[in-house]
Amino acid sequence: MDIRGNRSADTKWRAAGKCRERLIAGAVMLAGLLLCVGCNAPAEAATQQVLTTIPNILLGAWHRNDHDGRRDCKAYREIKSASDVTEETRGLVGALMITSHLVHAYSEYGEGNFYLVKRVVGLGNQRWNVDALVGIDSMPAEGNDDYKGMFRFSVASGLLSMNEVGTPVGTAPAAVFFRCGKVLRGMYSERGD
Repeated sequence: MDIRGNRSADTKWRAAGKCRERLIAGAVMLAGLLLCVGCNAPAEAATQQVLTTIPNILLGAWHRNDHDGRRDCKAYREIKSASDVTEETRGLVGALMITSHLVHAYSEYGEGNFYLVKRVVGLGNQRWNVDALVGIDSMPAEGNDDYKGMFRFSVASGLLSMNEVGTPVGTAPAAVFFRCGKVLRGMYSERGD
């Protein structure tokens, strides 16, 4: 064996060592990446807050984001107190009144759909799923045959949409609402709001 042969073997051994080092470093980085990806899935689930009340960002009197809704909002703002609300009070029909425990899709004479909040799951990105008992034209009560449903609330660019979860997409376009103001104090006092 000559000296050049030893150098050649030595060079090959060093090259193989560097290749092993790169391979090991690459494997470590891949394992770290996979570990991080695996850690994000439980973290996303952990960010889903489960609440028993509606989050503050959704509270208030919301009116449809159209000409009639703006007119009704103006009329609603002229109401001074909950005791001034009568069957003839303008500015309420078509509005969503949202308190910490109740959503009222207001229709004529104070009727409409009442959604008694049971559980709220924060989905992130200003979206929530709300489990509720639903009463049509009357307040729902535990133990009655009232409908139970899950509703998705989303706020985008300050506008609110509310859809029933599981409803086929495109069957009924969701109305979009803007926040008009606060729910009048005492309007839903029997619900603790």
